[in-house]
Amino acid sequence: MGNALSNYSADLAQGYAQEIVDAVNRVPLEKKTAPKLSTYSTITESLKYMDEKEKRTLFATLIANAMNRDTLHSHQDAFVRIIEQLNKNDIEVLQSFVKNGLQVWGTAYITGYSSLENKQKHSFSYLEPLLFSRESGTEKKHLSTEELIRDTISLENLIRLGLFEIFSPEFILSDFRYYCVYKDSILYNQYKERYGEDFIQIKYNTIRPTKLGSEFLKLYFSHPLSYP
Repeated sequence: MGNALSNYSADLAQGYAQEIVDAVNRVPLEKKTAPKLSTYSTITESLKYMDEKEKRTLFATLIANAMNRDTLHSHQDAFVRIIEQLNKNDIEVLQSFVKNGLQVWGTAYITGYSSLENKQKHSFSYLEPLLFSRESGTEKKHLSTEELIRDTISLENLIRLGLFEIFSPEFILSDFRYYCVYKDSILYNQYKERYGEDFIQIKYNTIRPTKLGSEFLKLYFSHPLSYP
């Protein structure tokens, strides 16, 4: 058992070392520069994530960026802390954003009225203050509550890390496909059944990458678009 575990760790380390070498080799020769001492600390720190493939790839890219004159000063310390706090689903959400060539995403929130009197007074409660799915912009129907909660938690983390932000209060995209996924979700229909359609509302909002998030997407996911 001990030997098997040792061999597994050695294979992981060898694979990660090769991933770093491959990332550094993609840096044009004329732009390469010697790494700073902090880069070696980053390599050491990143070893604890060797068995997390998605995170390992981001760290290999970060190390290569630290040896590229064009990207050497691109918030490297901040990005180390950000990568450490991303989980697998967070990274998949970011990959989905880039894969679909997006600049914004639609989100939703659900409000409810506990009584007719409260409805007349416009005194509502936030039942779900934020809902998000990577399927925003698609016409997927009957999105499961598990999928919705999973992606919402990831978006909350990406907002907390300063990578995404609410575009502006009540800003709605003209393309309603960004919001259909929420209206047709199982969760919203469950709320309608529980409260009654007249006492429930689903409203929409829009998110986008922050300036920091834009740079992160560009450097680590090769996002082709630019942001204001």
